Amino acid sequence: MKVLGIIAEYNPIHNGHAYLLRQAKKATGADHTVVIMSGNYTQRGECAVCDMHLRASMALNIGADLVMELPVHYSAAGAGYFASAAVAALSKLNVIDCLAFGSECADLELLKNIARVLNSEPEEYKAVLNEGLKKGLSFPAARAVAAGSVLNLDDHAQEVFNNPNDILAIEYLRALLSRGDKRIEPVAIKRIGSAHLDEALEETPSSLAIRNAIYEHRISSTARFMPGEAADILNIWNNHRLPIFTDDFTSKLNYALLKEADEGYDRFFDISPDLSNRIRNSLRYLGSFSSIAEPIVNKSITRTHVMRSLMHIMLGITDKNTREYIENDYLEFVRLLGLNKSCEELTGAIDERSEIILLPKLSSARELLSPLAMRMLKEELTADNIYNSVVTEKFGVELRSEFSEKIIVQ
Repeated sequence: MKVLGIIAEYNPIHNGHAYLLRQAKKATGADHTVVIMSGNYTQRGECAVCDMHLRASMALNIGADLVMELPVHYSAAGAGYFASAAVAALSKLNVIDCLAFGSECADLELLKNIARVLNSEPEEYKAVLNEGLKKGLSFPAARAVAAGSVLNLDDHAQEVFNNPNDILAIEYLRALLSRGDKRIEPVAIKRIGSAHLDEALEETPSSLAIRNAIYEHRISSTARFMPGEAADILNIWNNHRLPIFTDDFTSKLNYALLKEADEGYDRFFDISPDLSNRIRNSLRYLGSFSSIAEPIVNKSITRTHVMRSLMHIMLGITDKNTREYIENDYLEFVRLLGLNKSCEELTGAIDERSEIILLPKLSSARELLSPLAMRMLKEELTADNIYNSVVTEKFGVELRSEFSEKIIVQ
């Protein structure tokens, strides 16, 4: 049995995602595919356009055999945390043979060389990095210059640092190196279609282009760019459970910002004292969730970093607790969202070999999880309750309880 691992947001699934999964299966000859997917919040510091259960169903429909959730502590974090936690979960299953990911360059050796430099941090790298930071470059920009200097990259190769999928690919490779996991073979699949941040809805568009069309109430226009079952799910649940916009959380964010203003915000995950002060100084400009970020951004603090930081404040994700989870090797459990009913061989192997708890239902958590893992789960459920409450407020539907959600079996 050969098992493929994929790390995804699927926000929402489109034809490019389906293509990657097909090509990855073809390239690896995998018998089964395990997907670890962001829950209700994403790496750009935004909410998912529809909840994780609907997106898990989409993933099963395009060929995934098992879908599990990446907790919000990492799904709404920077690329390094996102990748390290997802790779940790896949590695701990002890059944994954290969990890496939989309890449703009698809040059696996180049990506591996960059990952090695970023992990080893030779003296030249440190010197150029510090020089860049002193000049006011953001950390990602300074890091790109430093790694490029060490490897003597030409302008074409240096472009990988401007490509979102290549950046994630490098972080996946770094995580594999850090774990010393030589069993999992990385596989780079050439990304097709529009650029990651391209907003044009044509050919094979980006997830951003599809989300924008959904936000503009043009769901019907997205159907031809999505697998049929995924498009059907969007249409069936339109104006009942979706779409959810980040600005739908504005009142919840404003409440959290005002509530914590006197104490400052640096107790929340990945927020420095300087960023905390910038957020506090921006309170006079309180508006929509997305607009609050604008006066906080500067040359050294990216918009996505600010959006993630605001999300951490709103959801109550503290630095102290999250660092403790990271030091405990990121996670002891993952929630099982869905599975293919014909993958008994895969689930049997996981039951036999896994070092991580694949949580089948929330009601069994207390008997299976340690106190630390229970605390993490409670924080995750608080974040999910906030998301579900926004769905209720927006569409006037009954408040969904995560305890009532069943594993999707297809």
